[in-house]
Amino acid sequence: MSGRVFDLIIEPYVRAEAVSRYEFEFSPKPEEIREGLEMVIVNRAAERVREDFMVETVELPGFAKLGWWAGAPFKTPPVEGGVEVLVNGTATESSGHVFNLYVLDVENFERYGAGLAFEAYFKGTGSNSYTFNFAIPPEKCAETLYFVFERVGEPGAESPELEVFVDSEVAYEKPVDIVVQYRVKVSWEERSYIHVPKDPLLGLIVLGVVLLIAAAVLKHVFKCAA
Repeated sequence: MSGRVFDLIIEPYVRAEAVSRYEFEFSPKPEEIREGLEMVIVNRAAERVREDFMVETVELPGFAKLGWWAGAPFKTPPVEGGVEVLVNGTATESSGHVFNLYVLDVENFERYGAGLAFEAYFKGTGSNSYTFNFAIPPEKCAETLYFVFERVGEPGAESPELEVFVDSEVAYEKPVDIVVQYRVKVSWEERSYIHVPKDPLLGLIVLGVVLLIAAAVLKHVFKCAA
């Protein structure tokens, strides 16, 4: 319903991926009718979510060379295995003083602190304002992220205090519930090689029993699995 997508699988006859509506037709084998067929519906629906991430001012005293802010997009990922997270925002020094900005994961924050070469989600140098936009892979979406603010020039009593305002948000795809309505129509052909009795009533009774037995088998053919 509502055009949300799902996968539909009825092995070995139907495999439809990322559909919101699907019509199918197939001819099962007699033994499959007796044992039953499994219909699997996989929910693929998701909605775009945007949330504030880091929205605050970081102060760097004149005697400090650097400062940082740490936080994670999630305490617990919305789905097992995580989701890709897009982070975007701005960082601006209130008085126009230049600074360097690095956004690092845990491993590279430790490398930065040890004076080693490091890789950054975002690296900006020699400016008083930055606009950043980067993606965090699913497997790291619940890990701590470090915003490192580095003074340009040496710290000291005469060095200005830095006030950097950061306004950022995260965006990701969040799974949502769906309602799938389905209707299955079963039809078959009856062939009889038995001599038809002269008594028409007897013939109708025999045929009625055959149809009732077939219906009792077929009503259990299709099952649903999450």
